[in-house]
Amino acid sequence: MEVNETTQFTDDQLLRIDAASQLTTLSKSCINLWVAQGKFPKPATLSKTVKVWRLGELRSWMADMFQHEGPFLESSAVVHINRTSTGGQ
Repeated sequence: MEVNETTQFTDDQLLRIDAASQLTTLSKSCINLWVAQGKFPKPATLSKTVKVWRLGELRSWMADMFQHEGPFLESSAVVHINRTSTGGQ
């Protein structure tokens, strides 16, 4: 299936790990680790080697993660930028 800017996906669209990684910008190893730790939605198993996520479930997970200021982010992982004036004032 070719994906372009006009392609529309429903929440029922099934995504394999490569697509889930691309959507979330997480590495495949991070996704697998977070699934094991309960920090990422568990995939549905279609066969021994094929696991998939529903697009809607990943969209909801991402929305929840950012709505609650990243519940899985360690405070040390948050970068704060302080801007100070250097105009001699």
